[in-house]
Amino acid sequence: MEHSQTKQRALFSQAFLQKDVGDIADRAAELFNIFHSLPQYNQKDLKGGVLVLVPDETCASCFSVTIGEVPNNDPTKYCKIAMSKCAVLRNAKRARSSYALRDESCGIYGGGISFRHKWETDFHVYTFSGKAYLAFSGLPELADEALVLVLAIDMGWTTEKKAKKIVQASANPYFEPLLEAVK
Repeated sequence: MEHSQTKQRALFSQAFLQKDVGDIADRAAELFNIFHSLPQYNQKDLKGGVLVLVPDETCASCFSVTIGEVPNNDPTKYCKIAMSKCAVLRNAKRARSSYALRDESCGIYGGGISFRHKWETDFHVYTFSGKAYLAFSGLPELADEALVLVLAIDMGWTTEKKAKKIVQASANPYFEPLLEAVK
């Protein structure tokens, strides 16, 4: 029974985001490898993390995947951190980046973003628009943020213009180099 519920959630996630979760994971891994090879990134000892994608406000259809070598071989810890970035954004309502809400004393870090996504189907004449959350944890928080922003642009979930507005708040040094490297 639980497997069928999980499968239904994955199908909803794929329809809502108009992407296959396998394709999302593969592209995220490619972007991570590109990012990790950037000369601007000097913490080569950090070689992975956990990507979390929550395609609705209920968190009922969360998708997570490990990418590379998760620090301390502890994917559960980094999944929880990434999920907390999504939760903080969900609770804040108007914030577009967890970096804008960061508070180290409360365990709130940058590396998560929110975006609105339209879901259109061939069977319905309406367009459903919902909020989604994307976070990565395992790198320094600005590296996490750059990775999710470029992934969101690449997947068509946000625009370069909106991503650049988010980057203004964090003065992210990794965003532009990664964006240029994937063009």
